Amino acid sequence: MAVGEDRGQVRERRSRIDVMMRVRGPYLDIQEWAHDDPFWAQWAAPSPITRGDGAGNHKIIA
Repeated sequence: MAVGEDRGQVRERRSRIDVMMRVRGPYLDIQEWAHDDPFWAQWAAPSPITRGDGAGNHKIIA
């Protein structure tokens, strides 16, 4: 059995909000850089994590 495995039961990550924001952050950074410097425009892409995905998450943290 792997470390953290719970005998086939799926558990939600405790830090899923952190994971989502760590994924979303670089996308937003590159979009901002592309706005200021055309060099970055080729790398800009929409984030797979939308603003709505994080809506209400402050309630979970508190």
